[in-house]
Parts: sequence; C-alpha cells; structure tokens
Amino acid sequence: MKRIGRNLSTVVAAVALLSLAAAPASAAAITLDFEGIAVGTAVGEYYNGVGGPDYDISFVVGNGGRPGTIRSGGVVRQFIANIPNGFDTGITLDFVAVPVGSAISIYSDVDMGGTVLFTQGWSDTIGTVTASFSGTGKSIQVSHWSGEPTFDNLHFSNLNIADVPEPATMSLLAIGGLAALIRRKRQ
Repeated sequence: MKRIGRNLSTVVAAVALLSLAAAPASAAAITLDFEGIAVGTAVGEYYNGVGGPDYDISFVVGNGGRPGTIRSGGVVRQFIANIPNGFDTGITLDFVAVPVGSAISIYSDVDMGGTVLFTQGWSDTIGTVTASFSGTGKSIQVSHWSGEPTFDNLHFSNLNIADVPEPATMSLLAIGGLAALIRRKRQ
C-alpha cells in the first residue's frame, strides 16, 4: 500500500508539473468598439479586464493628458494604447473627425518604445486608416497638432492574447505540489 501511495503521488506531481508548461499565446481578430464605457470616462484598463473584456490592452495618459476619453456614441478621443503581448499583420482604425496634423504610429515596444513600425498622418473628416507593417507592434499612438482626433472602432487583425490557465489546471498544480511535499517528508 505504501508503494501505491508513492507511485500515485509521483504521478500526481508529474501531471502538476506538466500543467505548469506555459501555453503559447493565441492570436485572434479583435475589434475594440468602445461601447459600454460611460461618456467622459477614460478607457484606461477597460480592455485589460477591468469592466470589459481582458485583451491585455491598456490605454495610458498621453496626448493632452488624456488616456483615450469616451465621447457620445461610443467614440474615443486621441490615445496611446499598450499591448504587451503584441499584434502583427496590421490594424484598421475607423475615424469620425480628424483635425489637420493627426497621425497614427505603431511601435515595437510598450510606451512608444523600440522602433517605429508604421506611421501615417492624415486629415480627413471621416474614413478608415489601415496600418500594415512587418514585425510585432506593442503600442499605438494617435497624436495631433491641433484639435482632437475622434475614433470609433479599432480592429486588430492578429492580436496575441495570453492564454490564462483555467481553475482546474491551477487545482492540479496545487494537488501535485502538495503530493510532492508529502512524498518528500515520508522519505
């Protein structure tokens, strides 16, 4: 019986250790529509799981001291967005009002760090900007020189989303760790 207990605890510990292996991030097409965020509220951590879906996207204070403020109709003002897991292939940004001197830039690291992968200026009143680039983008800056650009939807064609371990996996890990400790004490 003692031998069966040892073998069982070894198997449980092995299963728990295998569950530790990090699953790769998955990629998906995602659209941020900014609906569901109150008018006058900063987007902030909404798309980082605080009140909205968890895409690991944070809108930080940038241009004009605003972290992407929501206007009526679910549109967002200028912003800087950090996407630590990255995105590639490209993005599409639907804009509602863009003053002269507005631009979008995509960087290879968060907080507008690393290299510039894409930059484009525009000054139309309504339309779409598509940013295609090679590499992995980790931050987006929408800037302006005068006025305030306003946007509706932000489409990621290939956003990397970190897989979060399910509770059962975490339970297996805890059981395996406990079994390993018990086995170690018995030896």
